[in-house]
Amino acid sequence: MKTRTRIFTGIIFSIFMASLVLATTNSTINSSSSNKWAWSSSVGWINCRSDLTNGVVIGQYVCSGFMYSPTAGWICLGNGSPSNGIQYATNSATDYGVNHDGQGHLSGYAWCPSAGWISFSWTNATDPQAPKIDLQTGYLVGYAWGSGVGWISLSNLSTRLKTDTIFQGDSSNTNGIPDAWALTYFGTTNVDFSIDSDTDGVINAYEYIAGTNPTNQNDCLDIRDVTLSGTNIEFIWSSTQIRNYKIEMKTNLMDAVWTDSGMGTILADSSSNTVRSIPSGTQGYFRVKAVIPLQ
Repeated sequence: MKTRTRIFTGIIFSIFMASLVLATTNSTINSSSSNKWAWSSSVGWINCRSDLTNGVVIGQYVCSGFMYSPTAGWICLGNGSPSNGIQYATNSATDYGVNHDGQGHLSGYAWCPSAGWISFSWTNATDPQAPKIDLQTGYLVGYAWGSGVGWISLSNLSTRLKTDTIFQGDSSNTNGIPDAWALTYFGTTNVDFSIDSDTDGVINAYEYIAGTNPTNQNDCLDIRDVTLSGTNIEFIWSSTQIRNYKIEMKTNLMDAVWTDSGMGTILADSSSNTVRSIPSGTQGYFRVKAVIPLQ
């Protein structure tokens, strides 16, 4: 039986959003010999980090860079500069590549001069063969397909392709917020990130970090409810699939440092809210923090 309560003595619930980390366009693929290889039964091993500057870059909006096969040659995942500034249209020889929807799903086309087009596609989020990134660990799973290379496995028995980070995207502003994000919501990169465009109490820069819509008053990172459920305290907060979360705590409000509550990095639930519980005997002050995946 759940007992609903709004206030716990000695516990404060608040929202905190992490600061931005500027990324580079160097390859994001892990340099370990067991984490940089894809496999095709037709062309053999495919190196996704042939070197730091030419290897694959996994981004929030698009992928770029090259995979390399001694048999097939170079495989281009895109140039990192889609025509609309957001994602590849994949409708021409000059605007093609592999897109990332921010939730881990990859789609679009890579190009190999000797083998032709290679398709990254998925039909639903539960398809085990769909090319996908685990936004908690950075490991890639699933398959790509090309008539000239056959099935390309992004994970196999001996190696697991992994990205260390997800590149936020090119930015023309001092806040490090991707131009693609500004174009998505405002149609321009000339955005004042220090103001609150939708007057919901959160400035545009923090809306980006939270993964919320800066033009929609009703879209915000919000703790919806806290309940006692048996021996646990249950947290319910609004969430999005393009962000991870942490529940952090400290035992004294005067302490400068917040520590993890023991939950670690939390992947958002599939609904519009995420629900997690910690033991009710845990005493302290708590906050929910939005985290840009793999930063």
